[in-house]
Amino acid sequence: MIETIRTNGVKVLLGIIIGFVFLSRVIWPATSIDLGYDQVRDVLVGIEAHQGSAIEYGVPTTGDFLLMPHFYYFTYLTTGISSDPIVTIYAHAIVNLLVLGMFYWICYLFFDKHKLLQSTLSLSLLAFSYQYIWLANAIWNPNIILLPLLLFVLLWYRLHHEDTPQAYVIFYSFTVGVLISIMMGLHATALFAMPVISLVLFFSIPRKFLLVSVTMQALGWVVASSGYLLLEARNNFKNSTNLLDFVRGSSDSYVGFTFAEQISFRIHNYISGWFNIVSSFYFPESYSSYVFLLAGIALIGLFYMKGDRILQRIFLVLLLVYLLVHSGITAQDHPHFMLITSFLPAIGVVNFVVSTLQKSTLQMRAASIAGIILMILSITTNLHVVQRYYMWKYDKDLRVMQQDDYKRIALTLKERGIQNICIDYQLRGYKNVFDFYSYLEGEEVAVGFDCDEKYTGSVFVFQDLSRWIAPDFDETSAVVLIRENNYILYEVD
Repeated sequence: MIETIRTNGVKVLLGIIIGFVFLSRVIWPATSIDLGYDQVRDVLVGIEAHQGSAIEYGVPTTGDFLLMPHFYYFTYLTTGISSDPIVTIYAHAIVNLLVLGMFYWICYLFFDKHKLLQSTLSLSLLAFSYQYIWLANAIWNPNIILLPLLLFVLLWYRLHHEDTPQAYVIFYSFTVGVLISIMMGLHATALFAMPVISLVLFFSIPRKFLLVSVTMQALGWVVASSGYLLLEARNNFKNSTNLLDFVRGSSDSYVGFTFAEQISFRIHNYISGWFNIVSSFYFPESYSSYVFLLAGIALIGLFYMKGDRILQRIFLVLLLVYLLVHSGITAQDHPHFMLITSFLPAIGVVNFVVSTLQKSTLQMRAASIAGIILMILSITTNLHVVQRYYMWKYDKDLRVMQQDDYKRIALTLKERGIQNICIDYQLRGYKNVFDFYSYLEGEEVAVGFDCDEKYTGSVFVFQDLSRWIAPDFDETSAVVLIRENNYILYEVD
């Protein structure tokens, strides 16, 4: 009877999670997408490739080198369906749904007992995470990296089993090589981390698989990276040189420090990397003691409590190598730098809670209750941020501009034959978006900044006129083409 009630309760929770996932990953992107400079740039690369422009290098990085072009292959496929960015957004949303499903599968393999309960609880922490929701609502190269990463984990899991047929070992290993190449083309963190992770994992697979696995992974990587390698050979490996300069430059940041100070800073960055993951994905905008508590029990749950030993080994390598890259090369605390390890705390904290709950001692029960409270606080904290995100998308007074606004403005300019639009310099981040939607309408519209002296053409502003319009602007002399709560489009003679 109790088992039936518990099973039905888990199914109800799973139903709630699925409903929220559908709302936040399917409904929201359909009515309101996040579009900015980077997103427009990447979609345009795909559109222009269909018009004959070659895809060469990939997304630029902050390190003055370019990634491999895999993400632009992705936008090429999505823009082949439609140039409207909503299609590329939905492709991201589909990837997000697949990631959650694959994560659930990995959890089911990892947990020793109460698989349905623990997998569902772990899924809830990711499903309600603001960062994971945003991944499905914006076009960006790191946003799809979790799909090849989780598939990478599953394939390495199979390669660790002695009974895996030789033909499968060949296929799995080749696919792992392809996945490493794809991930290296999606973000700089994976570029540095994934080859090292695979190299370390070779030491733990059955010896009889080693040679064929190394060979096939190398072959898969070369095949998937062949376009980039040929381009680099033609360009005298200029981008690879820039990459090496970046790596050398990351060490230069410690120039002037003693050896002991360098070690101290690196250790600090190494340890803080784990807390930053918990803070970014499980307690966003919070630096309270909750972060330290959740980080601690998640580590215990991942590597000390009972779970699948093969997956624990893979998780350990994944985390240690990521933290090594974080401490020595990237040292960035933005969430997209942490994506390849972002799912680990969810598994760890749930394993800790359920494992300690089964203990008979009072201390263990108290620890389990503390873990449950932290999970509830994590979800409510994320939902608070998600609520603000929802307001930012939909509230009539607070929302930012969305694709329908840009389309309406571009169509209005086209209908009135307006060739120039002027926006305040503080809104310069929107120039690229205006260019894009005017491009889709088949119009060439010149977008300028700081048109205080001569208000010719159209002036685009937000609702707070005192902030966005120069004091000498006479609103009565302008024709209002569009007036919304969050922006006004004027035409000035």
